[in-house]
Amino acid sequence: MLVFLNSVGAHGAHIPADATPFIIEASRAFGTGNHETTSRCLTMIDQIHASGAAFSHIADIGTGTGLLAFAARHLWPNACVMASDIDPVSIAIVEENAAVNDIPIGNAAGEIALCVASGTDHDVIQERAPYDLILANILAGPLIELAPALSDLLRPGGVLVLAGLLDRQVEAISTAYAEHGVTLAENIAGEWPCLRLIKTQELDPSRPSRARMRTSQPPGDFGTW
Repeated sequence: MLVFLNSVGAHGAHIPADATPFIIEASRAFGTGNHETTSRCLTMIDQIHASGAAFSHIADIGTGTGLLAFAARHLWPNACVMASDIDPVSIAIVEENAAVNDIPIGNAAGEIALCVASGTDHDVIQERAPYDLILANILAGPLIELAPALSDLLRPGGVLVLAGLLDRQVEAISTAYAEHGVTLAENIAGEWPCLRLIKTQELDPSRPSRARMRTSQPPGDFGTW
């Protein structure tokens, strides 16, 4: 079980014996875990881990405070984890939160590599592909726009966890990814659902790659809750 606290709530808080706590400040970035989108992502990756899934290359696109990257690194401690955000302030906050939670930043297995990137448009993100787990807790517009890019970065059989969308947007998002061989496998339903998708097929290799993609959304719309 993964739980999140801020520095105020961390003192004297009751933490279940089977839980792993992370101290995350809201500060200047989204992703403390208080919003349903982030808490449902934590639930989803907890469930994926409990199923016995093993991942070696993980990406958190739109990382915000870094919470989802921290959680993934905890559950799969030998994985190479990549965390990116369009906002340089968010990446600075991830570094601060990593220090508080004793999480190493770096490029080796068991560490979290950081970069400032619009969508997937960064050499580091490209060089570490393909990924077997990608997390993206952003908004529906960027999720749909990034469907070709995220699908290209995912290895066949890889898992994509998406959040930041509303319940009424599930069909549009699942359709966008299905067009790129990534199909909906699970939906933690609610007003703010969390989706688990699987890359079930590799499309025609002669088709031009769209893995490097910027988002046209304004910066305020691209980051975790």
